[in-house]
Amino acid sequence: MRLDVDGAPREFWTDDRYADLPDGLVRARWRTPVEGWTEVDGRPLMTGACAIWELCGGPFRYAELSPDTLKFNIPPP
Repeated sequence: MRLDVDGAPREFWTDDRYADLPDGLVRARWRTPVEGWTEVDGRPLMTGACAIWELCGGPFRYAELSPDTLKFNIPPP
């Protein structure tokens, strides 16, 4: 994990994940860089992030996260 000068998470990564690729499972680095942080209603909220597989052919960015897509206190169905 990498933290910024204020101690907020800026990137998570692990090398113990397996990407499910067409040719089978491949162990690869998985990481989630965080663009930055802001405060909304008194709580920290990321300004954006993504999920990336570091594959032999180059990085594969497969998810985008933004404050617009987050929901809090969702009641169960």
